[in-house]
Amino acid sequence: MADELSSSLAGLSANAILRLWEIGAAQHPLDRALTFLMVAEPGLTRAELARLPVGHRDARLLALYARLYGPQIAGQGRCPTCDERAEFELDARAVLAIADNDDRLAPMSVTSGDYVVTYRLPDSFDLAEIARLADVDQARQRLLERCIVQATCDGAEIAAEQLPAEIVALVAEQMAARDPLAVIEVELTCPVCGSQWEPVLDIVTLLWTRLEAQARRLLHEVHTLARAYGWRESDILALSPARRQAYLALT
Repeated sequence: MADELSSSLAGLSANAILRLWEIGAAQHPLDRALTFLMVAEPGLTRAELARLPVGHRDARLLALYARLYGPQIAGQGRCPTCDERAEFELDARAVLAIADNDDRLAPMSVTSGDYVVTYRLPDSFDLAEIARLADVDQARQRLLERCIVQATCDGAEIAAEQLPAEIVALVAEQMAARDPLAVIEVELTCPVCGSQWEPVLDIVTLLWTRLEAQARRLLHEVHTLARAYGWRESDILALSPARRQAYLALT
């Protein structure tokens, strides 16, 4: 699939758009993210992409968004107080400027008092593991257990769940510092009630929304031109966008 789509990625051909939409439509957002990345970086396997720290994965998706649709990302959020919509716009280049380009796949350590914790950054495999958990606290605990490689107290190995809350908080703080794009928050102010909140930027959903809109426009164009001229889908999609629009104007 990557070879089929990657050659036209700079502009995403009509066929590539529909093929990517067709594949992604049946996928969970976590798998959809990897499908986008396989197209963008065909030199890496799906497993290699899934092992990228979450923030590094999302940095690549942000770069892909900028490459396909331009660096300005527009979106909106719902006010948690009055449910009014608040719109935002950010520059992908400014967000990517804070990314850590060193893929920290090797374990890292935190030392505090008698405690030494060796950990790695969460990846897509970890997100897939906790996605089925409805309880937030349980999901956080499971993520911690997966990402802690080893924990010791005064030289003796202990289980992750035996760590005191302050050590767990320290590990989480260092994880966030080492992978700053793992959670991208947008500062919003409600235009009606003035409430302020920081929703998380979901780059996978933003990418999918843009691609799906393109795909549905193409399907409508194929439907209209096929009815008008009796052409096959492959012939219609082979036309340049300008020629498709010229024919559509004549129908």
